[in-house]
Amino acid sequence: MTTFEDAYVKLKELVDKAGKKTGQVLELQKLKISAAELRGQVNRQYAKLGKSVYLSSCDGSDCSEENQAIIDEINVKMKDIQEMEEAISEYQNRAYCKACGFVNLSGAVFCSKCGVKLSKTDAQEETSDDE
Repeated sequence: MTTFEDAYVKLKELVDKAGKKTGQVLELQKLKISAAELRGQVNRQYAKLGKSVYLSSCDGSDCSEENQAIIDEINVKMKDIQEMEEAISEYQNRAYCKACGFVNLSGAVFCSKCGVKLSKTDAQEETSDDE
């Protein structure tokens, strides 16, 4: 190959890597925005639940079915948030602690916040990606 062809091949590789990285950054931002929106929805559900409990205690009514429906919605959204946080951690090459939700440094064996041992997929996959 000539010097020009070599330069062209290297430039193409660089452009491909940049395009891939840009796609990853966009996907990461989408995940962060979605997680923030879900947190807002959860906070509104908490407020709705608190108001329901307050009103039922004031008038002595039983709203346990309504409250359980709100709690179920919160639990579904919290699970979705956790899945998004795990995906965000993967994009950032970090280890997500499933016990407390803390995002640890790459290659961590134990969670820096709660001390729980991170699973192999959390800790060891990141170190192999770094190599």
